[in-house]
Amino acid sequence: MTSRTGKPDTQADIELRELLDDDNSTGFVMVAGAGSGKTTSIVKALDHLRKTRGAHLRQRAQKVACITYTEVAVDEIWGDVGNDPLFHVSTIHSFLWAALRPFQADIALWVDRRIDRGSPTRKPRSRLSPSVHTRRLVFRPPLTSSGIATKSKRSNL
Repeated sequence: MTSRTGKPDTQADIELRELLDDDNSTGFVMVAGAGSGKTTSIVKALDHLRKTRGAHLRQRAQKVACITYTEVAVDEIWGDVGNDPLFHVSTIHSFLWAALRPFQADIALWVDRRIDRGSPTRKPRSRLSPSVHTRRLVFRPPLTSSGIATKSKRSNL
């Protein structure tokens, strides 16, 4: 852990720790403005979870998910928790991609059927002028060894 854990506790840190100590606590959402100390509070919360529940979670092969909006926050949090495998730190986009990836073929079939049948807002393919070409772009980010999507993008045409 970095020096963030040694900073004085804010009221939010105290309330968050109390929430995490509740046996029924399964998660939380933190919403605050830029520069308000969200990352510091999250790092402190993760450190608290490591100390109070880490051994139990590891024994049960469970992880703590920390989902944020930006790659910058992911990098900061990962660095602050020492890349501990107890934690799954990712952006909302890479988290959802990892969850949806096993269903990619089903989703592609659904999209193809939807396009072929037409929709109220889309003209059927047969009515398109010859100069209009339709292509389906599939977002397939490369995966890291942990199965989490990385930032770079690839598309198959």
